[in-house]
Amino acid sequence: MAVEAVKRPLSKRIYKFGRTRPVARGPHFSLRNYLLRDLPAPPATCDYSKPAAALANVHGNDTLGDCVIAGMAHVAGVLTAGATGKPFIYSNAQIIALYSAIGGYVPDDPATDKAPREDSCWKVPLLWITALARRSRIGVD
Repeated sequence: MAVEAVKRPLSKRIYKFGRTRPVARGPHFSLRNYLLRDLPAPPATCDYSKPAAALANVHGNDTLGDCVIAGMAHVAGVLTAGATGKPFIYSNAQIIALYSAIGGYVPDDPATDKAPREDSCWKVPLLWITALARRSRIGVD
């Protein structure tokens, strides 16, 4: 295969893409052998209205640019409500603290009220998992 070289303008580094095909190919697994095998029957009913009640709070997203944090809080509320029957609802103070930690928001400075940069959003799953782990038990087999 052809190797393509790309020069990054800022760092002046050159990156090469492509590969040399291997001489021998190992065994390949086919996904069709694993999908749709021995699936349980779907439930007779599926009602998400009770967990969806966690979506009623906008978590400050009507006055702040904290859509990433509000979305995280909605997911946490729906998942905990579906798992335990009682949603975990973030307080306004917790939402603002997360928005400050992730997006750099300072409550007394309206100029800092801007959506978090995409490169800082990696913190959201870590904070979300930490919050859920403190509220409930998470187990992995």
